[in-house]
Amino acid sequence: MIGAAAVLALVALGVAAAARRPRVNPPLPTGWRRMRQSEVTPGCTAFAKEALKHAGAVGNQQAGDVDGRKILAVTEWHYHDPEGPIRPHGWHHGISLLVPAEA
Repeated sequence: MIGAAAVLALVALGVAAAARRPRVNPPLPTGWRRMRQSEVTPGCTAFAKEALKHAGAVGNQQAGDVDGRKILAVTEWHYHDPEGPIRPHGWHHGISLLVPAEA
């Protein structure tokens, strides 16, 4: 029989391993592409910050009009190195910005 401490250690190892596993994002909506860093304006950043407040589940979409162009904020899995300066560390819900593919 395994002792309680051994069970807790195994559970902790399983949680740690699960935290390192890659998460899978749903495919991008048809007709949309990721916004290039060079396209991000202060208005886009403000839209993303507001969308993050209502992120919801992975795959959630929030449409808007920023700087006269259509934009889509999609909740996706994001990852930051636990040893790095960017927080939150590890896997978390984040916002990715999309624009129409023809843009």
